[in-house]
Amino acid sequence: MIAPAEEMSLNFLRSVEIAKEIYSFFFSKPENFIFNAGQYGRFSLELDDVDPRGFKRPFTLCSSPLDDELMITTKIAELKSPFKKKLKSLEEGDKVTFFGPLGNFVLPEQSDRSIVLLAGGIGITPFHSMLRFASKTNYSIPTTLIASFSSIEETIFYDELTDITMQNSYLQAVYTITHQEESQNDWVGEKGRISEEMIKRYVADSRNSLYYLCGPEKMVLAMEELVKDMNVADDNIRKENITGY
Repeated sequence: MIAPAEEMSLNFLRSVEIAKEIYSFFFSKPENFIFNAGQYGRFSLELDDVDPRGFKRPFTLCSSPLDDELMITTKIAELKSPFKKKLKSLEEGDKVTFFGPLGNFVLPEQSDRSIVLLAGGIGITPFHSMLRFASKTNYSIPTTLIASFSSIEETIFYDELTDITMQNSYLQAVYTITHQEESQNDWVGEKGRISEEMIKRYVADSRNSLYYLCGPEKMVLAMEELVKDMNVADDNIRKENITGY
C-alpha cells in the first residue's frame, strides 16, 4: 500500500561525505511517518540567492522505512547551485519543508520472478533503501543489484550492501567500475559497463526477471535498450531517472 503524501517540517541532523563529492544528509523522522522503500520526496529550502531551478528538489529517501532517521544522498561538487549551497550549509536543528512520500518505484511484496536492480551512479539510492529494508524483513524474492560507477572513489554503499547481501542468500550486490584507469586504488571486481553477459553471470533466469532501472536519463535509456534486446517484456521493466543530482 502506498501512503498518501503530505507536507511536514523536518529537523536537519547532520551530513557525512561518503565518497568523492557525495554526501548523505540526515533528518529527523516524524512520528508515524510511513513510506515504501524506493520512494522519494520534495525538499524545500529557504535560499539566500535565486536558483534558476527553484527552491525545491526531489530526493530519494535512501534510508530504510525501518530506520529512525530519514536520509538522502546527493552529489555536492562545485556548489554553483544556490540550492546545493544551502543544503551543504545546513546546521543541526535547521528546518526544511518536506512533501511526500511520492512515487511507485517500489519492490513487489510477492513475485514468482527474480528481481534485477540496475543502477548508474547516484541511481543506487532507491536500491539502498530497498536492500536495507529487505535485509530486515526476511524478503525472500531473489534480488540482484548491479551498480555501475566511473571510479572506485565514487562508489557508495559498497561495504554496507556487500555485508547485507552476504548475510541473506536471496540478496546479491555486484559493483562494476567503468574507468579503472581513473582510480587511485586497485579493483578486483567487475569492470566495464553493465552488459547482457554481466547480467547473465549473476541472474539465472535473466529474460523473465523483473528489472528496475535507475540513474541518469541517458544511462536509464541505455539500460532499457539493453534489457529489451535481451527479450525482456515491457511489463517487466520499471525505471526512474535521477535528474539534477
